[in-house]
Amino acid sequence: MYKNEQIYNGEKKVKYVFKKTYKPTDNLIIVFSGFSSINKPPSYNYGRTIEEFHCNKLFILDDFGSRGSYYLCKNRDFSIERSVIGLIRKIIEENNIQKVMTAGSSKGGYAALYYGIKYGFDYVVAASPQYYVGNYLVKEARANNVAKFMAGGDSDEDVVFLNSVLKELIMTTENNPDIFIHLGEGERHYKAHVSPMIKDLELAKKSYVLDLGNYTKHSEVGKHFPPLFKERIRKYFGYPKLEVSVKKVDNSNVYQFEALTDKKNAVAWYLSYNNKNIDKTKYTPNKYYKLTSKEKGEYKVTVFVRNKEGHIVTATSPIIKI
Repeated sequence: MYKNEQIYNGEKKVKYVFKKTYKPTDNLIIVFSGFSSINKPPSYNYGRTIEEFHCNKLFILDDFGSRGSYYLCKNRDFSIERSVIGLIRKIIEENNIQKVMTAGSSKGGYAALYYGIKYGFDYVVAASPQYYVGNYLVKEARANNVAKFMAGGDSDEDVVFLNSVLKELIMTTENNPDIFIHLGEGERHYKAHVSPMIKDLELAKKSYVLDLGNYTKHSEVGKHFPPLFKERIRKYFGYPKLEVSVKKVDNSNVYQFEALTDKKNAVAWYLSYNNKNIDKTKYTPNKYYKLTSKEKGEYKVTVFVRNKEGHIVTATSPIIKI
């Protein structure tokens, strides 16, 4: 069981991890997972990628069937979807959420699009999503077991059913979230899935942004997507940008840290020694922190940056051994 994992008891049991900010915010990021490797258990995605943002985060596990269900259905019964949206609505209501982003890559990208569009959320950030799920499962990935779990079989008619779910939604709903789609220009997914999806989005008069990376392998999405994901969070929710630099002063045990962020932002510093906090500062305009110590051990500095809207991001330095 994952740390802090909980179970929502809807029609189906839904496993999830909810990370709530210590300072209340009205935004929520929902992250849907892609396929895990064969013979490996399903996992949560992009937790480390977005840990710097002090916002509400909901990670939902797709452990239905042998390798997942796209968070949709079993034998064409959509009780999985009803349970997942029940969890999402519970989190939104209990935390007074006003703005919602759905996100994910591959299978998770499909789910981000499906839930974001169907339930009228504000933002969708999807990387290399499938569109024709039936084609992908039966003809491309040879994941017939997943198709059988979802549709009840893997016949041509089952493929058509799975292909039609997101397409019919796009063509019939009035919801129009802000959609961002990223993938490699040379990926098979571009011509097989994303290009026809974009044509349908345009026919349905849905707004979207398409970002094409210079790569060809679907497996490379995990390298290219994280910085774009973080960029979208900053753009949509207004979080500041932050990096932390460190340099040693001469040959002494003196180290100077700098928070690389906008000059208008306030900065607070925490110093830990052997995993125990030993110093902290209040928020000030000072973007520098100096570590001077003669005690041997492991030191680490964490910096918090807050902008005028009150949004907070965090970065942690590498461990410094003295």
